[in-house]
Amino acid sequence: MLSENASEFLGMLGKLAEDHFNECYVEEQENGPILLMSSASPFDEEKEIAYSVQVEDGNNGFVLLQYLIMPFAGIPDEKLEELGKAICYIDPTLSYGNFILIKEGNLVLFRQSAVVPDEMETTTAIQYSLRSLFLMESTVFETGSMLHGLLNGQVTLEEIKAATAAQ
Repeated sequence: MLSENASEFLGMLGKLAEDHFNECYVEEQENGPILLMSSASPFDEEKEIAYSVQVEDGNNGFVLLQYLIMPFAGIPDEKLEELGKAICYIDPTLSYGNFILIKEGNLVLFRQSAVVPDEMETTTAIQYSLRSLFLMESTVFETGSMLHGLLNGQVTLEEIKAATAAQ
């Protein structure tokens, strides 16, 4: 059962993904174990992108696999409103996952989750999770370039609106 073996599942997932990431470890938290990873940012060579995977027990024979990528942190306060609007333009064009602006933390997350049977085989859950992480990463790197451009004054909100309207 994934819920009972969450630490083991996350550890195995991290072991398989460690060649792709700079850092990969399971941390026990109040609401259960979480796999934390990081890699170099494609947007800024001096920064890293954080990733996490968590298993949440639904107590009904299902578990929630929660995947997060944090592509942007330390966003200036004056950019938050404009960035939130840009995310509203970008999200409807995505076929996988969605961006979330966390104003209180001045950061952007990209989230994807799945409800799967608690009885799912660990191998199947690992395959699904690796595929999910890499699809998310591809989406973040592709569409995140618009957000990065907005943050750095290289792209305007109107240009993002026009680009996403064309999709």
